[in-house]
Amino acid sequence: MLRWGVLQENVPISVVETLKCVPPLQKGQTTARETVPRKDVSNEAVEATLPFLKPVVAAMAQVQRLAVMRPCEVCRMKVADIDMSRNDGIWLYCPKEHKNAWRENEQVGEYARIIPLGKPEQELIAPLLQGKTTDQPVFPNKNGKHHSPNAYGDIVTRAIKKANIAGKNVPHWTPYQFPKHRSFDNMQDSPRITALFSVAHVIYHVYCRNPVKTAVRW
Repeated sequence: MLRWGVLQENVPISVVETLKCVPPLQKGQTTARETVPRKDVSNEAVEATLPFLKPVVAAMAQVQRLAVMRPCEVCRMKVADIDMSRNDGIWLYCPKEHKNAWRENEQVGEYARIIPLGKPEQELIAPLLQGKTTDQPVFPNKNGKHHSPNAYGDIVTRAIKKANIAGKNVPHWTPYQFPKHRSFDNMQDSPRITALFSVAHVIYHVYCRNPVKTAVRW
């Protein structure tokens, strides 16, 4: 905000430079509220919630958990974003909008987001693709549009309340609490190639910054 003010010539640049010298708040040294680190949701909590979600949202939650997506990525998934042409049995989901899209180099696809979808994810997605055109969402809401991440979270919260009324004793969780990596449980349920592809994607695409085509080929 202050930098914008400097650009608009409403704030002296000296103010911004002075604020850079202010040290960050130290944990336990101020009266500021200490936030609790967000913990991963357990498989048991998710499984207990799924029966109380509508089929489309239940599939969306399972795909997000298996494929290790962000809530916004699974919500925005369109038919056209899924590459089903590979002959190795792996589908590739390439969201057009993602966290690092602003950094993407179109020439080499260096920061392009690629999410492999193995057999378990495909079995959940395939029934939802029937009769859809390429520009339609895979997981539509009642109006045929994309769920927003906030609406998705609200639906999960309501399902948890229903589960607890039914005596399931499910702790509160949100779609932001799915693990950020593939667990060994997920790898055992998925084809071996999916797990290997994920490791190759991390090593080559994220850390080595190799072009996407190289990571996929490897």
